[in-house]
Amino acid sequence: MKTKILLLLFLMITLNISKAQTAAVLLSGTQALDHTVNNALTKADNILSDQQRTLYVNLANYTAYLTGNLKYLSDDLDRKLTQKELAILNDINAIQTKLNQPVEELVTKFEDIAVIIESSSARIIGSDKKPSPLFYKIPLITTIQNKNIIIDVKGVRLDNSKNYIVFNGKKIPVSSISSDKLISFTIPLTEADVLKADTLNVFKLVLFKKRIIGKDKLYEFTPRFVVSPNYIGVVKVFYKVTNPEKEVKRDYSDQVSATSGSNNEREVHKQFNIRNSAADGWKIDRNSIRCWKSSGHGDEHGYGGPYTNTMTDISFVAKAYATDGRAVCTCKWDEYRYVNKESIESSEVNVNFNKQEIIQLPNNLVSLYKTEITYYDNSIYKSSKSYFKYNNIEFDFRQLEKIYEVKFAGN
Repeated sequence: MKTKILLLLFLMITLNISKAQTAAVLLSGTQALDHTVNNALTKADNILSDQQRTLYVNLANYTAYLTGNLKYLSDDLDRKLTQKELAILNDINAIQTKLNQPVEELVTKFEDIAVIIESSSARIIGSDKKPSPLFYKIPLITTIQNKNIIIDVKGVRLDNSKNYIVFNGKKIPVSSISSDKLISFTIPLTEADVLKADTLNVFKLVLFKKRIIGKDKLYEFTPRFVVSPNYIGVVKVFYKVTNPEKEVKRDYSDQVSATSGSNNEREVHKQFNIRNSAADGWKIDRNSIRCWKSSGHGDEHGYGGPYTNTMTDISFVAKAYATDGRAVCTCKWDEYRYVNKESIESSEVNVNFNKQEIIQLPNNLVSLYKTEITYYDNSIYKSSKSYFKYNNIEFDFRQLEKIYEVKFAGN
């Protein structure tokens, strides 16, 4: 109920923004955004998008900073907003709009929201002028690796050379100060740095505020970072293929008769050439041909065939003969053809950290049907697109080449 009330309040604020641009509107908008962010963070493990999780952590920093520095607004809720405060309200509305987009679109807006936060921070009037981190750019790392990683911190009043972080037990001084809004840390990771993917991972950020008298005051923060297992997930690809399938039509029949004993014809042989009666593409099943004397008596009445040396895919020869009276030869056979029928086949491949796999597809490939990714936490992503990039996995189905490529696509 509380969630619905907050969301309804935010919608009302958005609809009436041009009519009621007061301190109350800005405070309510900030609270609504903070609720959205913290509600998402409680479900972060279920969302299971590393980019999305990082985004919400950074937004939590942003809303906390906003809340702390906009407390003065509560002194006069009916007061009209200044131009800077109106700009902050527009920032909040822009972020909320982007958060309402589908997950696939949201992760592509990651940098857009970072820019909004960075711009918005410059407008906020800080009451205590303390250094505050608003946005962390942390590369995705795995449980064991051997390389340097760079962590960027964006915020306000960050330009103190004493700043440092403690990452996996290592104290790392600030390696780059681009401005008072951006600093960077370079962390050397070795094979001895074993990190866990199934626990909450944080590092300590220590920022200093210069004082005219006495020691610089320090502030500590503990941002989260994502550790990916070496095994990311399994990609299962379903695709259409064609295979020849045999169709059979049974019990075609025909007959011929021979009659003797009249007009001085004492011995009569009547031969007939059977041609398949079905449509083009059908063939006679030679092994199915059966001929017999269906009428006639005595040794001098009979039939002949089918004759092997006369058989083709579309015809054969048989006959009836009689020396006195009438004989009838009857033949039956089956016909068949092969037609291409579509069916669904699949293949699957494991995706590991920083690995790439190229899978050869069969020659009878028709088209892609769908793709399913089951991630290491059992969450599932489905797509019918031939190309997509989602949650650290990039997929490219190249139909003409009859291959598909799957690779790790972390930052």
